[in-house]
Amino acid sequence: MKISCNSIIVLFFAALIFAAGSSAAQTIGDREVTTVSAGQANLADSWSTVSVTVKSEKDLRKKLEINGVHPDADSLSVIYSINPQIESTDNIKNATIVIPTVSGGNAPAKLVVDQAMKQSIRSMGVNVKNVANDPESWKLSDISPGTATAAAASIQSITSSFDTLPVSREFLEQTQSDTTKLATLIQQNQLSAVDHSLVTEILADLSTKSDWYKKNQSDPLVHVKALDSRSGKQIALLTICYVQALDGGTACANSFERPTSDAGTTDHRLPVARYYMWAADATGQSLCPAKPVDVLADVDVTLLLVGR
Repeated sequence: MKISCNSIIVLFFAALIFAAGSSAAQTIGDREVTTVSAGQANLADSWSTVSVTVKSEKDLRKKLEINGVHPDADSLSVIYSINPQIESTDNIKNATIVIPTVSGGNAPAKLVVDQAMKQSIRSMGVNVKNVANDPESWKLSDISPGTATAAAASIQSITSSFDTLPVSREFLEQTQSDTTKLATLIQQNQLSAVDHSLVTEILADLSTKSDWYKKNQSDPLVHVKALDSRSGKQIALLTICYVQALDGGTACANSFERPTSDAGTTDHRLPVARYYMWAADATGQSLCPAKPVDVLADVDVTLLLVGR
């Protein structure tokens, strides 16, 4: 990858301008957020949230501006994160929701959400694209030019919408993991059959994510019910663990926000992908085999607990 001195200078000053006109990162829900005011001075510095009733998507944008927030993809990303009940702001009607509110500085302030993660994904996309466009790199890579081109296109399809469509943090985390693996694999000159299979799976995952992302709606809602395999009784107070199939593993590194209710149910929004899910008790011990689940839309999952 060749970067001219002029490019470095431009990037350097762009970074300085952003740093001068942006606040320190803070957290709203699960999002890392900074603000940039319209004049890049007197930055907003007082954060909170407020409950509002909105009549429509247009009214939502108006309420955001009234509360000092510029309505755009990043502010909508925050709204989706702190209001998991919302499927799409496009068809929201007479709903009471929580929105961010910012005061001080030159309101309305623009929220910049998960910027570091987005930049990492963009950078990995550039690395993959450079390999795809460089004949000399083809000689060193064990991945075909066509595959590299397809990989670059999949990443570009997602990153090109960062400024126009809201996106969840977990979607970004999974996409970052996918692109980092691709950027590593695509530069190796000897891949195993397992590695080639992984590349195919990553490309399929990125393609599925891109298709869903462009629908401009929140991640699918996964409903889980935990039942005793013998009696059929609903089991309460269980943790629902999951891992993306591409990552693998048996540790309960990710789990639903709420344990199962007295009815043995809970739900959680997840990015489109294939997962393995299982139920665990308060000590973290697995109570059932990990079940493969394809989340391609809202889905109901039943986990049967053994030995209870």
